[in-house]
Amino acid sequence: MTAETRQRLLAAVLGFVCAVASCARPPPRVVPPVAKRIARTCAVGPLVIERRGNGWEDTITLPATGRFALEPHLAAREDTFGKELYPKTVAEGIEPHLQRSCARLQALGARPDCSDVYLSEDLRQFMPGSDDARIGQGATGTHKPSAEEEMWLIDVAFAPGHRARAGQRWLVSANGRSVVAIAGYEARPLLWKFLAGAPAELHWYLGTDEESQITLGGPLKDQTLAPGPIVCP
Repeated sequence: MTAETRQRLLAAVLGFVCAVASCARPPPRVVPPVAKRIARTCAVGPLVIERRGNGWEDTITLPATGRFALEPHLAAREDTFGKELYPKTVAEGIEPHLQRSCARLQALGARPDCSDVYLSEDLRQFMPGSDDARIGQGATGTHKPSAEEEMWLIDVAFAPGHRARAGQRWLVSANGRSVVAIAGYEARPLLWKFLAGAPAELHWYLGTDEESQITLGGPLKDQTLAPGPIVCP
């Protein structure tokens, strides 16, 4: 057997093993078209925030730029879990939650199955519980975001007494794109290396991941803006 024949045989065997073991790579990220909704203004008010995490704290003047963690989902008002307010597992009720979000994202250019949005299984689950929160629960007790708000949430590790009002509209930008994001529903103690956190939907529209630089603009002066992608004048 020649060396060339051995290499071809090895390549064929490896290809077969990979197929059996489901070695297929996730679909490549597809950045959607820029939204058509144009804001009258994207002005933000000046703000200094205090943050606190596990073993760290700091003060940030907005706007600020840094990395955003990719986070699982919070339960929305529209989600149902039998007689319970929250799911018993991170997977309970997640499919209808994602299907509802996906239907909205398709209008923005997502694939029919949103495989370009939810790139891994950990992005297809509710936020795990903690000592002071149930699975899928945010920082506002049993006050849940709407389904539309939940898609565009940001998680900022606000120090006690400094958390934004739940539902407050903030400006988030990257790669020449902007989103009316929703602050105040979540304030988990992120790792110090992250400026904030956001779900897959927001990262998908901005074309970002956990290594990207994203600008946290702060509270928008126009609080009537609906959450989601926007074009600033």
